[in-house]
Amino acid sequence: MAEIDRRDFLNGAAFSVGVAAATSGSAAFAAAPSQSDTTYPPSLTGMRGFHPGSFEVAHSMAWEGEVYGRAETLVDEPYDLIVVGGGLSGLSAARFFQQKKPDARILILDNHDDFGGHAKRNEFTVDGHHLIGYGGSQTIDSPASYSAEAQNLLSDIGIDTDRFYRYFDRDFYRRKQMGTGVFFDRKHYGEDQLSRAPSSLFGAAALILFGGGDGQDDTYIDALPLLRSDKEIFRHLALGDKDYLEGKSDEEKTQLLSAISYSAYLRDYTGASESVIRLIKRNLAALEAVSWDAVPAIYAAQLLMPGTRGLGLEGSTVIPLLTGAQRYLPTGVWRGMSDAVLGAAGVEPYIFHFPDGNAGIARLLIRRLMPHVANGQTMEDMIGSEVHYRKLDSAVAKVRCRLESTVVDVRHHDDRQRVDVSYVQKGQHLRVTGDHVILACNHKVIPYVCGELPETQRLALDEAERAPLCSINVALRNWQAFHAAGVNQVYAPEADFSTLMLDFPVSMGDVEFSADPDKPILLHIIYTPSAHLDAEGKSLRELFREGQHVIYRRSFEDFEIEIRAQLNAMLGKHGFDADRDIAAITVNRWPHGYAYLPVWPDEPGTDDPTSPHFTARAQHHRISIANSDAEYKAYVNGAMDAAWRAVEEQIAIANGEVNL
Repeated sequence: MAEIDRRDFLNGAAFSVGVAAATSGSAAFAAAPSQSDTTYPPSLTGMRGFHPGSFEVAHSMAWEGEVYGRAETLVDEPYDLIVVGGGLSGLSAARFFQQKKPDARILILDNHDDFGGHAKRNEFTVDGHHLIGYGGSQTIDSPASYSAEAQNLLSDIGIDTDRFYRYFDRDFYRRKQMGTGVFFDRKHYGEDQLSRAPSSLFGAAALILFGGGDGQDDTYIDALPLLRSDKEIFRHLALGDKDYLEGKSDEEKTQLLSAISYSAYLRDYTGASESVIRLIKRNLAALEAVSWDAVPAIYAAQLLMPGTRGLGLEGSTVIPLLTGAQRYLPTGVWRGMSDAVLGAAGVEPYIFHFPDGNAGIARLLIRRLMPHVANGQTMEDMIGSEVHYRKLDSAVAKVRCRLESTVVDVRHHDDRQRVDVSYVQKGQHLRVTGDHVILACNHKVIPYVCGELPETQRLALDEAERAPLCSINVALRNWQAFHAAGVNQVYAPEADFSTLMLDFPVSMGDVEFSADPDKPILLHIIYTPSAHLDAEGKSLRELFREGQHVIYRRSFEDFEIEIRAQLNAMLGKHGFDADRDIAAITVNRWPHGYAYLPVWPDEPGTDDPTSPHFTARAQHHRISIANSDAEYKAYVNGAMDAAWRAVEEQIAIANGEVNL
């Protein structure tokens, strides 16, 4: 594997100089660096997410072996709670603690220049139009299935999910006679061609990814730029009901499909050609961050992927379809069904989406924690409310959020009555102290910052490998070319960017969706490097680690050049010109993106106490551990449930119910 480009360590020298210059004497309470008010983070374009300046200190520990230790310079008076990580889990933990202890002094530390973690907000102004989009965590999925604690938290910050039924226009693109496309690029198929995609290509997952189909799959299959023989193979796989494992019992089928990848099943049992396998194998990359080369065939059978419809397993007691789909793709998989059918099935449509995605949740949490940073009272008026970033770290506030602060050391005092947290901010090595600490950060970071944890726990924390991805927003001056092509979302089986979609049709508060093809809109692109890697003989964790390095090696300029080239090739015949039609690009880089989710049946599941995440999240005296890593759930409710558990652990100590 190639070395990481040293451009990603540009801030390293500045950091080293800053630490060397840090005060070594132990003043009573030194002043922390002031919060910058010169920029508004959501409006920044270019490389965001893990942006330059947010990860260099952490990488110096993990990759360079740097040890920063306990800082001498103590800032601030002691806090009741220090939360490491300002994502949804950290913000939820702060609010849960505040509910229990209304007068508590709470400090939230985060390494980024914005709060929310993966729930990132991107803003653009294009030709006088204000566009707001999501740069990571996207939608509240199936809120009716949330725990009581998570549902209560949504209500506490003002979210009423029933209102999304009014805000999300589910039939908008259908009324415009637009649907899903599939893009065949010149490099792999001889010419650039954008065709309508047969919904059967995506199995039951078409409902969550693309809202289902229009019943014209036969026609769309005929138009695919494949050999006639390949079209027929695909037609039988996608629309037929042949049992390719005929003669085997349900149990035998399940065992076989659990032991091989879906790509291997297609190749070895259905007679699918390599061209057909190439067409299919990345169609869920946006959800799993890998190709079907690395995902078991049993998962594909649960989703009725091509070649599995006739296996007869979806209604059996061996692998009930709904149980399987809910385990990996929560009930949002049934998006597109009528309200009557959804209601009868006890599931919800995939519509609970703020214009800025789950950044809307983060902003509502911040306003609830610190009412002085933003105006308004409702979930609607928060969309357009200004957040005063300088007030996030106000010295007179009970709850403070300190950004651009990378935690490097967490340790108990000898008497275990308090915990010191050392961090680096703007080149200064500083320390705060508190009665309780919740580590709501990436679990792989924790062994480097909290050396006093037991070795078994440190090893378990290191198992929490995250799926790398980039959540990219392209601000377009109009969407005429998409309208002319009759597509609002595109799957590109071989191109770098396999999932592209025009913004969700959501109008809410002061935000009006771009209903006119002549008006600006956001195009959302998901890039998953691990889906393009050779998966032979590699585990998911190995693929994720390799994909992380791929992301770090690519500059913003690399992304920009390839985005422009792919969009021109895809839509040029329909009048698109990247130089004219692209106003701005923001690449939200998440090398540690989706929390790990076990998909191979021989792995311990999310509720299995032998799973590493149970050991990893164990309480360590006055230190508790949260984040979606702690639940093996890359969803909002996972982050919130982890926060609730961590707060309950620390409240028990605060109330004298537990002796240390």
